[in-house]
Amino acid sequence: MNDTFSRAITLEVAARCERFQKAADKEARRIMKEMQAEIASTAPPPYTAVRKKDGTPFKTKHMAGGWKTSAKKRRAGMTSYTSYGVYNENEPTLTHLVTLGHRVVAHGQDTGKRTAADPFMDNARDRAQEKLNEAVQRLLGEFGNGE
Repeated sequence: MNDTFSRAITLEVAARCERFQKAADKEARRIMKEMQAEIASTAPPPYTAVRKKDGTPFKTKHMAGGWKTSAKKRRAGMTSYTSYGVYNENEPTLTHLVTLGHRVVAHGQDTGKRTAADPFMDNARDRAQEKLNEAVQRLLGEFGNGE
C-alpha cells in the first residue's frame, strides 16, 4: 500500500510540474508579445545615417516594422530551458547602437561626436521582467494549491 501511495504522489507532482511548465511558457510568450508591441511603439523614428557630399541621403536606417520574437529551447547539461527575446530583423546591429549610443562615423571618418543612448528596449525588457516575475509567483501559488 505504501508503494502505491508513493507512486500516486510522484505522478501527481510530475503532472503538476508539466502543467506549471506549460502555463509558464504560455505566460512568457504572452509577455514577450507585449514587449514586442511596446518596443515597436517606442522605437526611434527612421533617420538618415549618412548623407552624400551633395546632401542627398545615402542610406536611411530604420527599425520600423522589423520587430520579431524568438523563443529558443536550449540545453545546459541535464537542464533544459527556453530563451525568449525580441529583435529587429531589418537592422539587427542598429538596435545595439541606438540602445547604447555610439561614436558618429561619416564617410569612414570619425566625426568626434557621439549619439545619445536611447534605452527604449531596456525599459520594455525591465517591464516585461516585472510582469513575468508576477506571473511566475501567481503560477507557483496555483502549483501549491494543485491547480
